[in-house]
This record gives sequence, C-alpha cells and structure tokens, in this order.
Amino acid sequence: MKIYQFLALFLFLSIGQVSLAQKFEISPMGGFNFGGKLPTTRGDLRVRNNGEWGLIASYRIDKIANIELSYTGISTTIEHDIRNSPDISYGDWLVSYLMIGSTKELNSTAKLRPFGNFSLGAVWFDPASNFYDDEWRFAFSAGIGVKYFISDRVGLRLQTRLLSPLYGAGVGVSCGTGSGCGASVGSTSLFLSGDVSGGLIIAIE
Repeated sequence: MKIYQFLALFLFLSIGQVSLAQKFEISPMGGFNFGGKLPTTRGDLRVRNNGEWGLIASYRIDKIANIELSYTGISTTIEHDIRNSPDISYGDWLVSYLMIGSTKELNSTAKLRPFGNFSLGAVWFDPASNFYDDEWRFAFSAGIGVKYFISDRVGLRLQTRLLSPLYGAGVGVSCGTGSGCGASVGSTSLFLSGDVSGGLIIAIE
C-alpha cells in the first residue's frame, strides 16, 4: 500500500464521520520527529531525526472525550550501528503511522483546552529502494497537548507524543530483490520514538 492509498483511506474514513458528528475537527499538522533506536543482537538500529507532517480527524462523543483518527508521515534514513563491524545504511524510508484513539480534554468549553490522548494502530516502513521490503508493525502512542480556539470554528493545536512500534524477538528489516543486503536483525527491547507538532484546527458543527 503506497502513500496515496493510505491518504485515500484516511480521507474516506474522515469524511464518513462528518454527517454523524455533533462537533467534528480536522487538523493539518507539522512538526519534528525524534527518530529513535532499537537495540538488537548486533548493535542499534537507528531511525534518524527528521521533520514530519500529518492530519488528525476528531469526533466529539461527549463533553470531554473525542475519538481521533490520525496519520503521521516521516521521511527519514535508517542505519544499523553494528558492534565491532562497519555500520550499514539502509537509505531513505517513509515511516507512516495510522492511528485511532481517544483524546480527553480539560475545560472543553473554554478557549484553552489541555488534553491527553492514547492511540493504537499501525506503522508502515516503506523503503525508497526496491532492494528492501516494506514492513508493517502494530504501534501505540500516548501524548499530551493543548488546544486554543481563536473562534468557534478555528483554533491551534500543540502536542507532544511517545510513539512506539511493537517488535518481537527475531524481527527486523528484511531484504527484497537483490542479494547480500544483510539487513535481518533480532530485537532485544522496545523501540521508542517521539515527536512535537502543531497545527490548525478547523471545527465543523
């Protein structure tokens, strides 16, 4: 599944919520992703820091709670720092998070609304090179942030999150067409990443 298919699915699900929502919010987002590393049996698999972009669709279900569907994309590079051997670069990758979760606000009728959220979903590692296979993993995120409404229909959203793909032992970047890539790794702990981002809120009654 390529990026345009990802976005088409996201927009289909988002638009389907509009007719049902008492209050629907859509937020284009931009920010910075802190990459992260996965300790392996051979060294550390590193996802490098880089900018990110995304979109959040939110549907209010009561006075403080919202259901949210979000997409976050990060163009980055992945490298394997191997102990006692030359490091390996796997080149450029698109890392995409597609998540669904719950956000709870404080002071939900005020202009300034602190919130916390938790989401589950999937992360997709898509290589720029056909030499490697893409990879899907389950993922979760948890974060805090604040919304500030300039008017009833327009606001600003700032947030920071912990992002974590879920890996098990013996899982890693795998090779596609070609030979001798040596990309398979065995994980020994949880992959942790994070981000800070901000964007515009457009609210629909």
